[in-house]
Amino acid sequence: MAAKTYDDPDMKRLAIPFLACIAVVFVAGILWVAFRIPRTPSTTDRLTVAATIFPVADMIKQVGGAQVDVITLLPPGASPHTFEPSPQTITSASQATALFKIGVGLDDWSQRVIDAGSQATIVDLSAQVRLQTLGEEGLDPHYWLSAENARAMTHEITEALISLDPAHAADFRRNAEEYQQQLAELHEELRRQFATVTTTQFATFHEAWYYFAQAYGLTVVASFEPSPGKEPTAQFLATFMDTIKRDHIRVVFTEPQFSNAALDQAAHDLGVTINLVDPIGGGSEETNSYINMMRYNAKQISSALR
Repeated sequence: MAAKTYDDPDMKRLAIPFLACIAVVFVAGILWVAFRIPRTPSTTDRLTVAATIFPVADMIKQVGGAQVDVITLLPPGASPHTFEPSPQTITSASQATALFKIGVGLDDWSQRVIDAGSQATIVDLSAQVRLQTLGEEGLDPHYWLSAENARAMTHEITEALISLDPAHAADFRRNAEEYQQQLAELHEELRRQFATVTTTQFATFHEAWYYFAQAYGLTVVASFEPSPGKEPTAQFLATFMDTIKRDHIRVVFTEPQFSNAALDQAAHDLGVTINLVDPIGGGSEETNSYINMMRYNAKQISSALR
């Protein structure tokens, strides 16, 4: 009998199911191996956090680097003392895993984000800062206006980010170490800058500059507003003007977050100049980072004091 070949129709009918079975076994083997290999969780998802004000947002960006997205709640030009978050702001912040705040009453409005249903972890950066008292107002919340305090804030930010995203702990610590060095150099730079001023006394629109003054050997002798958003009474204004005359103050520093219309007449009567400083930043190229903001303010104040 002659041997059958694959050209034979009977052999073709037998070969097709046989090859199909081999293919099924082969694919099954590949899938089995694939599912047996341990899978590493995806690291492409970036951590999203919120910050109440720009200086805090910038510090987080410096530490978080490429691994963190930051939502800044306070828009440029707004005051944290009088800000009312919009529904859009609250919705945007609801995406955040954590919410970093100044605390000490400055940004209590951020609680509305949590009340709206956000599950974000609250990180209050005032925990490791030595707070100053502010007369009858209680504790002064403007502690970020000292580069030394910014270093303490950076430490808190770093530990919080590591807790939220342990997989990138090494990246956060490396970034924080580099940024801490920059802040230390900034602090010494500003100390040298103010060591050569003619006078150390100055006046401000509102009471935000005591930490800055203490850090760099200066004295705030008077503030125009008794509290943020509250115009001075006649008695308060009289005391302010008497202090300006007594201490021969020639410049009063106002801020872009407030209208200085009420100050204009007093400045005219006193014969003093109104100059601009910015405790929040983020609204111009000169203040587009925390470090640049601090340098801008130091330049504005030191130039006037010379």
